[in-house]
Amino acid sequence: MNFYTENNGNVYCAGTLNSWSPIEVTDAGLIITDTDSNIHGIETYFLSPSGTDLEHKDYFVYKDNGSYSGYFRSDNTSPRDYCTIDEETLRNFRDSLGYSETIEFTMN
Repeated sequence: MNFYTENNGNVYCAGTLNSWSPIEVTDAGLIITDTDSNIHGIETYFLSPSGTDLEHKDYFVYKDNGSYSGYFRSDNTSPRDYCTIDEETLRNFRDSLGYSETIEFTMN
């Protein structure tokens, strides 16, 4: 799926995302994807400071023994905070993102 944004009257292709499950967008504009069909990871995206590119906000992928490696970012100008978390923390993080609108496509 391609994401487009407008900045100063110009339209940009901010990026292309693939996901095993429907891509979601929160009310705050955060884009959520899953790394596979199970809860083996999560990726969130937001726009770059210029408003022309998608950037990872948060990224976690299953490591081993029920742990997930990755990072959090508080905003699009902060550095990545690398850490390892457990599945409960990952689920709580996912739940904290709130309800979001699922992007669905139909063909006529």
